[in-house]
Amino acid sequence: MSLSLRQKKLIKTKHSLATAFAKKLKTQKFDQISIKDICAETDVSEASFFNYFPQKIDVIAFLFKAKIFKTYWTIEPLQKTLSFTQCIEKTFECFVDEIKHPFIFFEMLSIIGMHKTQMASFTISPEELQCIYPHCSNAEKIHMPTMHEFFEEMIEHAIEKKQIPSTICKKTLSQFLMIILTGVPLSIPISEFTNLTETYRKHLSLLWRIFQL
Repeated sequence: MSLSLRQKKLIKTKHSLATAFAKKLKTQKFDQISIKDICAETDVSEASFFNYFPQKIDVIAFLFKAKIFKTYWTIEPLQKTLSFTQCIEKTFECFVDEIKHPFIFFEMLSIIGMHKTQMASFTISPEELQCIYPHCSNAEKIHMPTMHEFFEEMIEHAIEKKQIPSTICKKTLSQFLMIILTGVPLSIPISEFTNLTETYRKHLSLLWRIFQL
């Protein structure tokens, strides 16, 4: 997909606004971040900001869904070689690597929890994905599911490959995975975020035992 110079400029400006916002999340809470300051740092007018992001939470939705895409793009091909449990653990690891900073992780999950409906309706265009992640081949052609849908896809794939029993309730297992993904970071002290990947592994290991996987 070939993008015009104007398209590229618009997407890069939108991405720079989101990146500046994410940088602020490292030291400030969502409600404390000033759009005026973001615009001053990126040399973009406030009117333009709201053209890109009609609501402040749209920036969080943009950042979160971009991270979901990168995780999906990384993990989806690995399903051919890794087991179901390995793919899930790798998904959690990639998700942590994508977001990295504990304050960003905490604030994003908090906002997402409070605005589920609005978050679900937010989309990132194929053109935006292509421009944001130029090194991700065929980014504009990849179907981008929600994390819940992605977990269900992996469960279905594992059942087809007979890696897990067909009697397992796909919806229930997917819900447990979402609870771990979003609940664990919100339940531990910020000081323990450096060990988040390992904490995820411990919870997943317990889940595998419960489901006998």
